[in-house]
Amino acid sequence: TLVGGPGRWIDVEVNQPGQIPGSVAPLTPRARLFSVPYAQVAKAIEGTIDVSTAGLFFTTSPYTTSAAFCVSTGAFVGVGTAHPYSMLTVSSGVVTLDGTGARLRLSSGPMIVDGAGAKLDVRGPAVFGSGATRASFDAAGTLHLIGPLPTASGGTGQDFSAAPANSLPYFSAAGVISPLAIGAANKTLRSNGAVPGWSVIDYPGSVVSGGLLYGSAPDTVSQLPAGTANRILRSDGTEPGWGAVDYPGSATQGDLFYGSAANAVSALGTGTAGQLLRTAGAGAAPTWTTVTYPNTTTINRLLYSNLANSVSEVPTANSGVLVTGGTGIPGIVTAGGNSMALRIPNAGGAPAFGAVDLSQANAVTGILPTANGGTGNTLSGAQSDWGSLPYYSGAGVWTTLAPAVSGRILTTSGAGFNPVWTDLATSGLAGVANNLSGGLQGSIPYQDASAPGSTSMLDAGTAGQLLRTAGIGADPTWTAAIYPNTTTADEILYSDVNDNVTGLPTAVNRILMTDAFSVPSFGADLPTGVTMGGGYIYRDGGSVLDLSAGGTNTDISLAAIGSLIYKAAGNLAGSGALTGVIRGDAAGAGAPTALTGTAGYNAYWGTASTLAAEQYVAAARGGTGTDLSAVATNELIYKTAGALGGAGIMPAGVLKGNGAAVPTAINGTAGYNTYWSAVDTLGSEQYTATTRGGTGTDLSGVPTNSLIYKSAGALAGTGVMPAGVLKGNGAAVPTA
Repeated sequence: TLVGGPGRWIDVEVNQPGQIPGSVAPLTPRARLFSVPYAQVAKAIEGTIDVSTAGLFFTTSPYTTSAAFCVSTGAFVGVGTAHPYSMLTVSSGVVTLDGTGARLRLSSGPMIVDGAGAKLDVRGPAVFGSGATRASFDAAGTLHLIGPLPTASGGTGQDFSAAPANSLPYFSAAGVISPLAIGAANKTLRSNGAVPGWSVIDYPGSVVSGGLLYGSAPDTVSQLPAGTANRILRSDGTEPGWGAVDYPGSATQGDLFYGSAANAVSALGTGTAGQLLRTAGAGAAPTWTTVTYPNTTTINRLLYSNLANSVSEVPTANSGVLVTGGTGIPGIVTAGGNSMALRIPNAGGAPAFGAVDLSQANAVTGILPTANGGTGNTLSGAQSDWGSLPYYSGAGVWTTLAPAVSGRILTTSGAGFNPVWTDLATSGLAGVANNLSGGLQGSIPYQDASAPGSTSMLDAGTAGQLLRTAGIGADPTWTAAIYPNTTTADEILYSDVNDNVTGLPTAVNRILMTDAFSVPSFGADLPTGVTMGGGYIYRDGGSVLDLSAGGTNTDISLAAIGSLIYKAAGNLAGSGALTGVIRGDAAGAGAPTALTGTAGYNAYWGTASTLAAEQYVAAARGGTGTDLSAVATNELIYKTAGALGGAGIMPAGVLKGNGAAVPTAINGTAGYNTYWSAVDTLGSEQYTATTRGGTGTDLSGVPTNSLIYKSAGALAGTGVMPAGVLKGNGAAVPTA
């Protein structure tokens, strides 16, 4: 029997036949062994037994040092090895525990079965470990684990016996596996970056080959079956779908797609460098032009075909004209001098700028219209005879009037008629005077009514008379009145006697008046007897114009400059020079006065009709009653005895009024609770006292499922109560 007591490694008991085991005293350490007479089994010891400080070692032959069995000083047992490194080390073979009540128990440390072919054969119950979570084998060899196998040992670390059916295990934390309940039908497993979960979106339960998934509704995915070959995916603005157009299955670099037929797209191969895409119109495929074009162009240059099916540039020039030479090649002819025209030289050749030679038949053709300064007609031949007169025979049309015979005059019948030559002798119109040779010096000829073309003479009149007409159908005459030959500036003409007009010189600052004989003259004053509205007009040295006549009824010339003119009792008066705001004195009927204040002060109505000044707008009138400009930004404003004042920049905290004193700030401790420490102030405490409905302490560290009870001055936790009946212990902590 192997025992674990101190100093005892092996007990050997030799029993004779019929003796009861245990009736013979056991051998002492290092006692010799002797053969027992009548023993049923007696063999000589062929191996060795070595007891030393290293342990107890048994060999099967005196010629070998390989221990068949040993117990080391570390209480390690070795079978087939002299160097056990665990509680039981078997180097080879099979360890078999068999029979009724057979069991293997290791109180501490591992048991290692090692070596080629080594194995542990347990043919009865076996228990590993200790406590409620130990593992065991039953008699049938089935392994039972009491409690979850840790993840470090290849288990899950969790009891999944109550996990819902079809749950999926996942690591909810480091080394912790949790079940994820099965999701609703058609949901997919997804991750939010932290833990897995089932999608909100519904996915189809199956798909066909080539099908595409798309969002057919909010949180719903449907399948779009594979389309016809060579179709592309498109959207109608609501759902995706396969287009009706067939596209080529492949294309090479540079190919262009075009509609080659109804619902068919073909590829147009790349053209030659410089070719442009050209359409042949409806019902025809586009093609590349045969003509090649330049890849880049220069600003203002013109394109032309320098060769067949090749386009190049024509350099341009400022103020030039595009022309072609003798070979048809275009070029730019720069402008010549001012007003020159582009023309073909007389000798032929390329066009050039120059003056137009009007003598050349090829230089001018057609008729220059009147709008361009011409006549609008060909005035040649008889129309250009000497003495012909040009005129407009129509709107914008010129023609000429042939010369007339001597003595004819040019007459017109008005708009819309051509001018003609007229013979005065037969036309009945006023003709030439026929007796001017007999008139006296100073006579004036005029047309009389005796006969057509008859002229009479009006004899010269008296010096100073003017020629006067008596109107249509009457002969002119001389006026009876005599007029002056000359006049001076500003002179007034009047008849000093009958039929005699003379001049009256004017005077500065005078009025026109007549004397007792109605002779006009200019005077400095109105004559006596001239009235105006029943009163006398003011005269130099005379009386003033009273108020009823629109005057001042006083001499107001002595009023100070800047005076206000106002109505006094019986006249107008001057207020004197006033500086300030004008104030009328309606109640006292006195002169207007000026109100003044202090610069920068505020004005207010001191009485109903008088302004007063004050430095600060009083609080009673909606002001501050003081100067708050020095109050710091963000400073609190409060009402003092007679004005507003600054309470200073309030520190961080809660504002507290102090009656008539300056408001202050209340502060507490961050994270603490506040309460009314007095009727008008707040206090701060770390935990709300039980007297105010709090816990009086921090219960965050109390384990979950602890019982809360009232301690001396606060609430407390019992800790997690073990299974049992709750028992009160007076003032002590409740127990189970």
